[in-house]
This record gives sequence, C-alpha cells and structure tokens, in this order.
Amino acid sequence: MAPAAAVTPPANPAAELVPVRPAIYAPFRLTADLSTLSPEERRMLRLFIDAAQIMDGLFWKRAYGDRDHLLNGIEDLRTRQFAIINYGPWDRLEDNRPFVPGVGAKPEGATFYPQDMSREEFERAQLPGKDNLYTFITRDPNGALALLPYGFRFAASCARRRHS
Repeated sequence: MAPAAAVTPPANPAAELVPVRPAIYAPFRLTADLSTLSPEERRMLRLFIDAAQIMDGLFWKRAYGDRDHLLNGIEDLRTRQFAIINYGPWDRLEDNRPFVPGVGAKPEGATFYPQDMSREEFERAQLPGKDNLYTFITRDPNGALALLPYGFRFAASCARRRHS
C-alpha cells in the first residue's frame, strides 16, 4: 500500500476566529546534568532525540497535514509562532477554534480519515481495525475506504529523516 499524501484540511471561511495569543505560553529551557552518563548512554540519548524529532514531524502530519505549506502561508510572526505551538491553525486551549483566516473548523478526524467521509460511512465500513489508534482510513483508487497503518503512512517521512 502506498503512503497517502499529506493532507491540508479544506477551508471554511465562515468559521469564527479566536485571537492569536502566543504570550499565554511561557518559554523554558529543558536542561539536565549529563555528567554521570557513560559515552554509550550519551549516544543513546542522541537516538532518543532523533526519534523525538521524527515523532514531532509525524504529529504535525496527523494533526494538520502539510506543516510547511501552512507556516509558509502565514506572514505574521506571532500567528506563525502560535501555529507552531498548536501544531496547526486551531487553538488547542479554545476548543480547537481557528485563529488563521480561511482555514475553518478543525476536521473531526484530523487527518486520520478522508475529509469527505461521513460518520455513517465510517460506521457502515466493514474494516476490521478501523478504530485502531495506529491506523488511518484512506480512500483507494476507486474511492472505497481502506485501512493504512501508521508504518505505511509515514514510511517515506521516516526514511528521509533517517538518511538526512
């Protein structure tokens, strides 16, 4: 099964915008005393950081879709910063209401499901594992619903990251 393309949720200009408020978040620097770690443990720590960076990118794809497309389209630095904090154009502390003009309401299924899939279509689908937390529902070339495990959905992203 081929990986699905990154999704950008459809615009719904009628959605009511909430104010951009990055100042509600306090910046902090995470520090730790690494002096007691062995050289092997330090190398292992680097692998954990690499894995966390991969997961950060995957979370963006799951929560919104194409991160760079969104951020490159936001000229205001405060709004861009707020989108980075919220992993998309919806304020997570304001019931996921949008703060970027033109993006509209957050889709109920984020990018786990096709944007045009109704709840009834989901319930009718005879797809064992369709409610698995590590599975996306996509459409096959004929428009029928199909399951796509995380490993397939993000295989190309993870491979690019490992080789860069």
